Amino acid sequence: MAIPDVKSLLSTDDVGERNEIITAHLRRMEDQLQRTQDTVRGLGELLSPARRQTRVEVRFEPQTTVWAITATIDVDDIGTWFVTASDQLSAVLRRSVTHPSGPVGGLYERELFTESRGEASVFIPTDNPIPPPGPVCSRVLPAIDVAMLTHLGTSHTDIDRSYGDLGTYVAEHLISDQGPIRERYLGAEPGHFAPFDRTEICWPIFGTGRVTATPLADDRAPLQ
Repeated sequence: MAIPDVKSLLSTDDVGERNEIITAHLRRMEDQLQRTQDTVRGLGELLSPARRQTRVEVRFEPQTTVWAITATIDVDDIGTWFVTASDQLSAVLRRSVTHPSGPVGGLYERELFTESRGEASVFIPTDNPIPPPGPVCSRVLPAIDVAMLTHLGTSHTDIDRSYGDLGTYVAEHLISDQGPIRERYLGAEPGHFAPFDRTEICWPIFGTGRVTATPLADDRAPLQ
């Protein structure tokens, strides 16, 4: 446990606050364990690559009002930052009368992947017009067309392979548009941040019509 958390734990007599500190630390430990397990599995897949059967869906994302936490981070810190930001956003939602109108999501600027540092956001849709307390802010996500691929799993450790598959498909079949990549985390209870079991990766593209689904070639070798 980090030293500031230890100090907070020892200095408080509030049972609820103490439980929140311990719960947050437990979640970070579980996340680290999951990332280690996913890394081991990913290395095993590199030694014995299997065919990946995935589907890319082209769809329209309407304009959405969200509550979000945004920060400029290094790509290596994305896992730790996500857990911390999710805890903060979840705590604000619990203290408010806001009811989520959709699943939790993420927003990631391209520079985070191309330059290893960029802006990231974790958000949840809401229809509440009341401004949230800091560090949460209210923002409007513009309507866009996206190419969407679903990544199965609860960790971001091997999601780069799904990003590679989706990026390759967009480059070969569609026209990429400007703007951050969106993610949507599915499988959790409404308004909850964990556990989710799949991630929709939404890549902005120039409008090509409405919903269609196209399978990637089954014999494509996994990206290394």
